[in-house]
Amino acid sequence: MGKSLHCSTNCLSSLYIIWRLTLLLYEWKIRLSFLLLFCLYLVVIVFYASLILLMNGLFLVKLEILRLVLLSIRWRGG
Repeated sequence: MGKSLHCSTNCLSSLYIIWRLTLLLYEWKIRLSFLLLFCLYLVVIVFYASLILLMNGLFLVKLEILRLVLLSIRWRGG
């Protein structure tokens, strides 16, 4: 429980740092498009979610689900 909470805290602090850097870039008149910012946040969230799953030992379950999905797509002929 403690490790999971610590990892979640790190995730939130990293997202806050990225948010502050984004605001600094905006203040410096370096305009980033909304789509680019959205993709950046999406990549960070997916990365940290995968990291949390790895730390909790659920990463192998995630890989197994992905393997089953890929096998079912291949089985259907897609």
